[in-house]
Amino acid sequence: MIAPPRLARRLLAWVLPHAHRAVVLTDLDEEFAARASTGASAADASRWYRRQVLRSLPGAVRMRGRFQVADLARDLKYGARLLRRKPTFAVTGVLTLAIGIGATSAVITLANAVLVRPLPYTDPDRIVSVMEIDRTSEARSDNLSWPDFNDYARENQTLTAMAGYTGGSRTLTVDGAGAERLPVVMVTGRFFDVLGVAPGIGRALNDDYLPDGAPPVAMLTDASWRTRFGADPSILGRRIILNDVPTTIVGVLPAAFEFPPRGAAEVWLPVHPSKGQIERKFYHWMDAVGRLKPGVTRAQAESDLDRIARSFASLDPRAHQHSGVLAPILRERIVGDVRPTLMILSGASLLVLLVACANIAGLLLAHSATRTSEIAVRSVMGAGRSRLFRQLLAENLALALPGGVLGVILGQGMIRGLVATMPPAQRVTLPHMASLSLDGQALIISLVVTASASLLFGLLPAWRTARTDLLQSTRGVAGLGARELRLQSAFVVIQVALALVLLVGAGLMAQSLRRLLDVSPGFRTDHLLTMTVALPQGRYSDPAALANFQRTLTERLEAVPGVLGASLIDQLPLTGAGNSGSFTVMGDVDAHETVTLVRDAAANYFDVMGIRLEAGRPFAETDTPSAPQVALVNRALAERVPGSILGKRIVFPFMPGQLIEVVGIVGNERYGALDAEQEAVLYFPQSQGPDSNFSLAIRTAGDPSGMSGPVVAAIAELDPAIALYQRASMESIVAASESVFRRRSVMALIGGFAIASLLLAVVGLYGVLAQVVAQRTREIGVRVALGAGRATIAFGIVRRGLWPVAIGLGIGLVTSVVFGRLLGGLLFGTSATDVVTLSLVVAALSAAALVACIIPARRAVRVDPVEVLRFG
Repeated sequence: MIAPPRLARRLLAWVLPHAHRAVVLTDLDEEFAARASTGASAADASRWYRRQVLRSLPGAVRMRGRFQVADLARDLKYGARLLRRKPTFAVTGVLTLAIGIGATSAVITLANAVLVRPLPYTDPDRIVSVMEIDRTSEARSDNLSWPDFNDYARENQTLTAMAGYTGGSRTLTVDGAGAERLPVVMVTGRFFDVLGVAPGIGRALNDDYLPDGAPPVAMLTDASWRTRFGADPSILGRRIILNDVPTTIVGVLPAAFEFPPRGAAEVWLPVHPSKGQIERKFYHWMDAVGRLKPGVTRAQAESDLDRIARSFASLDPRAHQHSGVLAPILRERIVGDVRPTLMILSGASLLVLLVACANIAGLLLAHSATRTSEIAVRSVMGAGRSRLFRQLLAENLALALPGGVLGVILGQGMIRGLVATMPPAQRVTLPHMASLSLDGQALIISLVVTASASLLFGLLPAWRTARTDLLQSTRGVAGLGARELRLQSAFVVIQVALALVLLVGAGLMAQSLRRLLDVSPGFRTDHLLTMTVALPQGRYSDPAALANFQRTLTERLEAVPGVLGASLIDQLPLTGAGNSGSFTVMGDVDAHETVTLVRDAAANYFDVMGIRLEAGRPFAETDTPSAPQVALVNRALAERVPGSILGKRIVFPFMPGQLIEVVGIVGNERYGALDAEQEAVLYFPQSQGPDSNFSLAIRTAGDPSGMSGPVVAAIAELDPAIALYQRASMESIVAASESVFRRRSVMALIGGFAIASLLLAVVGLYGVLAQVVAQRTREIGVRVALGAGRATIAFGIVRRGLWPVAIGLGIGLVTSVVFGRLLGGLLFGTSATDVVTLSLVVAALSAAALVACIIPARRAVRVDPVEVLRFG
């Protein structure tokens, strides 16, 4: 007898739903047999059969799809009913998964926005940042001088365009609203061409800076246009007052535009270099970007620009003897410092998700022990193992879906919390922070994570449960076997190890933060109110009048009740801002140049800040503009100059012909990060060169934030047109500084992940032991009846629980050392193998595990042997 083509028959059988498979194949086989019996050749009958199979396949696929959708909906509905019947199991599983998915989706969303999502420019990966370096030390100056910028722009062969930019601030004067200081950016003419950004309204800035006496013009950011000018459509041509100068608005930037290197800027202006900036090749003050020509790589552009930099050695050997250029992609310039931190946080969040998955896998494995009879009956009634396996996975999906939804909600809350807790100075320098939320990409990531997690934690329990047979059920076997209990213990090992890794990471970061905050900034940070002052330049252009006003201002502030002292400096410490320069000591035969930060301070500044005079004299009232130029240096600068600098005269290139006598040495104060090397600082007296922009340092008797109002009122009494901004206590400046915030945020996030993982691990361990006690209740009762002591029973349960904990601790300790080394640059004064941290974490985790063991052990020792033997 001729048989139907085997391959075609198997294909159709595989596609058809189980319920229709037998009927369809039987009809097709009978028709095939009838054709063969009427005399058709085997080849003709086989060809007919294959044609019928091909015609039936589309309908079979559609039918199978409908059946699978119906099966999935039915299984999900049944799974939801099971969850309602066991609310404790359902709530535990949903919350566990929500914690893992929420943490992962939040951190991945943040990392995706900062590291992956394109910047809002045309072909952003073709934009490079041009940075000069010293080839001998690779110390970056980051910015360029005006002559250097023009040489690079003119002589390069790899960039289609190059543009410069620099930051600053201007006082915006609005009728009836007083004066307000705004952050601004000043750019060269082709800046927006390099970025490939067209204005939302009006025109972009061009070469407005070139003609002398050109009418002042400006562009607004979209946010500034909407908040300050009510999105006035007739804004073009309107004049605003910036630093007492009428300035015409010529354009508004698009809403999506942002430029993180100057993220806080509200107004964009053409750059107007001063005569000194134009002429001095050594005066670095402007950052630069360029767009790569088609087909040119970043490395080729860097080599081309470096060639130009090396040619400067012959033109200016003093300042450019070892000049070189780096040209990283602009995004790398922006996010390079935070990339390692975000990668570490992403890895930590994934560890939390793994802990959650291991926990839920253990819960499902324990839950499966209660369904042996049900699954055996289903199997006897004809459900194959593959069908049971699909049903169980669908039930697990019923647990995963609400966990995923809640995780997305939790993740969105975490994102808002992350953004809200970022200091503004940090937030505006990262891409896409203003609009950060769970967007389409993040939702897709969350859905993929949810599906992957449900598959990961559901496969093994579903496979184990689907293998249940009727024989096991009729034997009365309830609960997990030895193999499954060992598997649950393995899940506990994983959870303990990962929790230990996260706890050690949080502990190392806490140690680093504590030791960083122990670093003395060189002055008293308590009870210190600070703010920045911008005076109207038109009324305070005369140096004598300006110096007189500053004295009057200081006296007025010191008369405010609660103010112990007030002083002035051009740049506050710990802000990382300010000018620098290099000087030579008169009489130095080697003409040795020393690089230093340069500050202008009032005579009483060091007293107000609590900085000790170590040698020489302080600034005096006699240090007037007509008196010989004097300076103070800090201890770090004095130690860098060969011999004693006290009493020596020095010369700065930017002050040609002026001899400056060093009259005193003061203690060190930090202007940059607390974890950076102590800077060398030289102080000029404000009285010899007063500036209309300066910062106030005000020592208060009580809470400095409570003194802000009286201080501002006192200043307004002197001149209501004075713009005050950046009001903050020094303690808040320390807390918001990049080095402190980065470690504090990482510590908080990893610490939160660690606590969540610890709780999940403890719950998992408790679940294993509770299952053991439940399954061994009869055995425990028999042992107690035969004379076993309850202490022995309790010790056995505790020992059973602590074995996986001990193994997890061992694995976690090894892994935590690797994780500690990955923290790398985030650690300060702390080793990745810090014994104190490791010991405390192991002790804390062991104590938590012991508590999780004691509860089931107490239940075991309370077993009544009489009741067990009577009803067991």
